[in-house]
Amino acid sequence: MKNKNSDITVSNNSNQNLLYNFTKIFKMKRILFLIIFTIISNNFYSQDVPTSERNALISIFNNMNGANWSAGSKLNWNTSNPVSTWAGVNVFEDDNGQFHVYLLELLDNNLKGSIPTSIQNLPYLNRIFIGYGSISSIPNELGNLTNLNELLIISSGSIQLPTTIQNLNNLNLIRLEATTGNIILPSTFGNLKNLNTLMLSAPLLSSFPSSTTNLKNTLTRLEIDNNKISTFPSEISDLLNLQYLRFTYNGNLTSIPTNFSNLSKLEFLSIIDTNKKITCDNPTFFSSFPNLNTISFIGVNTSKYFDLSQNKMLKTVLIDSEKLEVVNFSNGTNNLTNEFTNKFGDTLLKNIKCVSVDNPTNAQSGTSPYNYWTVNWFNNTKNYLSDCSAFLSTANISKPNLKIFPNPVKNIVHIESEGNKINGEIYSTNGQFLKLVSSKEINISDLKKGIYILKLNTENGILTQKIIKE
Repeated sequence: MKNKNSDITVSNNSNQNLLYNFTKIFKMKRILFLIIFTIISNNFYSQDVPTSERNALISIFNNMNGANWSAGSKLNWNTSNPVSTWAGVNVFEDDNGQFHVYLLELLDNNLKGSIPTSIQNLPYLNRIFIGYGSISSIPNELGNLTNLNELLIISSGSIQLPTTIQNLNNLNLIRLEATTGNIILPSTFGNLKNLNTLMLSAPLLSSFPSSTTNLKNTLTRLEIDNNKISTFPSEISDLLNLQYLRFTYNGNLTSIPTNFSNLSKLEFLSIIDTNKKITCDNPTFFSSFPNLNTISFIGVNTSKYFDLSQNKMLKTVLIDSEKLEVVNFSNGTNNLTNEFTNKFGDTLLKNIKCVSVDNPTNAQSGTSPYNYWTVNWFNNTKNYLSDCSAFLSTANISKPNLKIFPNPVKNIVHIESEGNKINGEIYSTNGQFLKLVSSKEINISDLKKGIYILKLNTENGILTQKIIKE
């Protein structure tokens, strides 16, 4: 056939062939698409765990009030969807292409009931985190999970671990928090061979398992929070590899044992006493821990003086004490880094009188790194020195028997005291000696306006007083 508008001849056979070929290609692509979709779909649904593991999870769901979990917590649970899509469940693929549950995180306030014995059918579990509900019991079958590395349980009631916990040779972290109850650890707990982190928090916790001493070769981190232990556990002093220790207390404990000095590897030490009954009155207490980089003492009754000069690794210090007045922080390293975050003294009482540092001039002017420091100064007067020893004997003098006036002063400082003999020195705030004092009238007219330290040696003792020259 010849087109009227052209010289091109198109045969009907050619049209039919084109249509046939197009239809054939379309069908092939459609078949290919269906094959690919089927492969992807099958692969997605084949990423599932053995039936025994799926059933174990369903048992947990049924035993622990799963129907009332929040929508996010129970997403896809107890459905035909692959277990890998269930909220809080992670799986891994072994060398044979089989998937297994290795992580279980159930975090919901509506968790209620006991952990079922079928949890033993999750043999590849590496991490368990069950929390924020009420867990009534933990079965002995937990001891069959020999691949478990981390166990974290938070419950509103008490928590009691089974004796079979000793079988978990790969366990390296335990965190237990009973928000209103107690924590009971079996004696077999000390047989754990690789435990390096233990974190306990329970308001009714009143004792510490003696078998903990068996962990002295492995335990490096210990946190005991919100407890009522009546005697500071002597077992802690046997944990010679301990590097991190936090003790938060709300009971009647009054002292820290002297054998704490055994913990020479400590890098982090935090003791917080909400009742302000624990006492640490040894000025050189921290010298036993040369590796400390963090100190946190809150609510602890300290001495008036702490010596931190031997702690050359320190970067963070928080000593919120009502009694502390003088700190020796001349450790040779506190002016070398900007990473310090330090606080000394009680925020309300403002009781710090002197802090000795490596660079008093920079500290006094607030130059880095000292601009990150918070010191609650007595009389709101900053007083960084290279040597604060002059302040250490002020408690030996009866201040009512000695008066220094006027202060502020323009030219002459008058001293009124019962004794006749007075001698001493005047220093700048950075510790520089300026002049001797040998009478009850001190002429400072030659000094510039500013703040100075007057140290007096009287018959009644030593007194250090800050004077302001107008």
